[in-house]
Formats: sequence, structure tokens, C-alpha cells
Amino acid sequence: MIKIITGRQSDPLQTEIIGRAARNYLAQPGKDTFIIVPNHIKFNTEVAAIGKVAQLQGREETSVKNLHVLSFSRLAWFSLKRPTCSCLKAWMTLPRP
Repeated sequence: MIKIITGRQSDPLQTEIIGRAARNYLAQPGKDTFIIVPNHIKFNTEVAAIGKVAQLQGREETSVKNLHVLSFSRLAWFSLKRPTCSCLKAWMTLPRP
């Protein structure tokens, strides 16, 4: 499922998005959870997301496997690298001319 959260620049959306993603990751650890952000804040968002997961687990540190913080270009690369990704299944099965 895709959830798109939008708002004004002055809204505290980063906290909301990271909180939702961390809760989703903990509720469904076997499924991929993606946070798509501009490239210039990717690292800081990843650190904050992992920190939020640790906080929700009651730990100081943690590691994650299926929580991904990606820029749009990295999302394209990620999707093309994994042909089993559901977003590409329809495209991969199209008849070729």
C-alpha cells in the first residue's frame, strides 16, 4: 500500500512520516517500508528513522533490514535492481515487439 503525506513546508511532516514508517516497519518487519525524500536529507532521515525504531523498541540502538530511506533516483535504481518488485511485474510480463 502506498501512503502519500503532503503538507506545507512549515508543517512538522518529517516527524509524522518517520513515526508512521517506524510503526509500520515494526508491525510488518517482513515487508519493505519506504520513505522517499529529497537527496539532500536522505542520510539525516535514515538516522532519524532508525532512531525512532530503536525508541519504539525501548532500545538505544537497533538495526533494520526492510526500512528503506531513498531519494527518487535511488528508488528507480532499487526498483530496477529487484525485478521481483511488484511495481515491475506487470512491465516485465508485457509482450515484446
